[in-house]
Amino acid sequence: MHENGIESLSASSIAKRANVSKASVFHHFGSMETIQQKAFILSDTLMNEALEQIYNESKETDSFSDIMLKYLLFFMTLHQNMRLTKSHTESIRHYSKIVSL
Repeated sequence: MHENGIESLSASSIAKRANVSKASVFHHFGSMETIQQKAFILSDTLMNEALEQIYNESKETDSFSDIMLKYLLFFMTLHQNMRLTKSHTESIRHYSKIVSL
């Protein structure tokens, strides 16, 4: 999906990765449009959680510019890792390790 975008996401590829039938995917989600909406909502939620974590860990000790730098590093790392990994959460975990160094 990362190489070809969300447009290339298919019920068959989801079923294969989840080890369920294609019918099960449609039974649970209803349509590809719903799957795409849920994917965007999940991505937004994960992004917000990651940014909130950065802020909460930094707000007492770092200046505003340092926090903004951490946000920038997060997005740069995320962008780079999205090309290399198959999971958004893996990218966030990877960034969390970098920030805690």
